[in-house]
Amino acid sequence: MSYQLVFWKQSASAVTMPQSVYERLMAGERVAGLCDLPGDRFLARIAEHFTAGWERLDDYNWEHVDGSFQVAVGPQHFLVISYNLPGEVLNEFIDLAAEFGCKLYDPQTGERFEG
Repeated sequence: MSYQLVFWKQSASAVTMPQSVYERLMAGERVAGLCDLPGDRFLARIAEHFTAGWERLDDYNWEHVDGSFQVAVGPQHFLVISYNLPGEVLNEFIDLAAEFGCKLYDPQTGERFEG
């Protein structure tokens, strides 16, 4: 079973509807009020972080005995698709994205975590 985590950074004054932002980002659109992100640096942090016990298949896919994940980056978002990974691992992605000032949007629940 897959689970998506989507991260973006928006300006303090931006008023957005998270589901609409998500849909537009997934359609490849740029969204006013969102900041541009360094996708290459996010990928590098993931590569630095997920080493022991992880097999890096390519720049975007990793496997572990507990599951796997795929990463996609766009100009204004980071997307992680988890396949059967435990919540502790998902929390690691939240921490990594926070290094770039990004907050989580959970498209499965429709909730944007601002805290």
